[in-house]
Amino acid sequence: MRQQVLTNNFMNKDRPPLLTSYSFDHEMARKELASAIIMHEFPLSIVDHVGFRRYSNALQPLFKVTCRNTMKAEIFKIYEYQRGKTMSLVVSNASRLAITTDMWTSSNQKKGFMAVTAHFIDESWTLQSRILRFIYVPCPRTKEVLCDQLLNCLMDWNIDRKISSKTVDNSSTNDAMIDLLWDKLDSTSLMLGGELFHMRCCAYILNLIVKDGLDVIKVGVSAVLDPRYKINVLEFYFKLLFPTSYKEEVEKVRAFCYKLLKEYQCPSSVIEGIGDSSSRSSSVDEESLSKYDVYMLGESKRSGTIDTAN
Repeated sequence: MRQQVLTNNFMNKDRPPLLTSYSFDHEMARKELASAIIMHEFPLSIVDHVGFRRYSNALQPLFKVTCRNTMKAEIFKIYEYQRGKTMSLVVSNASRLAITTDMWTSSNQKKGFMAVTAHFIDESWTLQSRILRFIYVPCPRTKEVLCDQLLNCLMDWNIDRKISSKTVDNSSTNDAMIDLLWDKLDSTSLMLGGELFHMRCCAYILNLIVKDGLDVIKVGVSAVLDPRYKINVLEFYFKLLFPTSYKEEVEKVRAFCYKLLKEYQCPSSVIEGIGDSSSRSSSVDEESLSKYDVYMLGESKRSGTIDTAN
């Protein structure tokens, strides 16, 4: 006789718990473990951890934790199943596909990978996006290598005659790769004779525009954000407000600014006293503000020369 248990439906929060009969399914538990490893990017070595095996045994003594090779094979089964579903969806869909590619470099191994994504409108007019492949691209990553890898992916998914456009970053290597790909594809199958085939990523171009714009105005921005620039403004107005003691008032503000700067740079240290202006100025990052220093030194010399002449 099967035991009646109160089950909880994690996939559907709207449905209340049900009192149903339960029988342990070892195959289903192994698939769920493989899905959890994929979803949370756990290492395959987790199945060899003593703590994980003890936890699994306490949770369900009938579940036998498999080795990492068996778990790897289970993950590939899930991949092949999902790939088959995506293949059926892509092949049966009547609309064309927009392909986007981008290169990635792993932080630990410094290896290059190409991500190929397909975007299309399904029969219910819903935008669908599917990652077709995540390809390892060996060095050197020339236009021929990139073209061959991308073409193999398109042929493998049987979508070489269903492409509407190909979006890549705005680089010379990608431009040359598109030219090679154009020669290897059937141009009669492309929309408008291939006029819309090569598309450049708008986000990448916008990023380049913003960077170039910041390079132009960064000197002005740094001058506005520079506290010493504000000190010069204070010196101008304090001279009008305190004709006889403006220098002392400016020095007070400058001293407090340097004190705050030193406390920010060394939060764990206790600063006793303010110290003289020469020791305070040494704590400023002179490398990042050297151009402004040269400019202000020239301005001060020029103003001193004018005062002397008068």
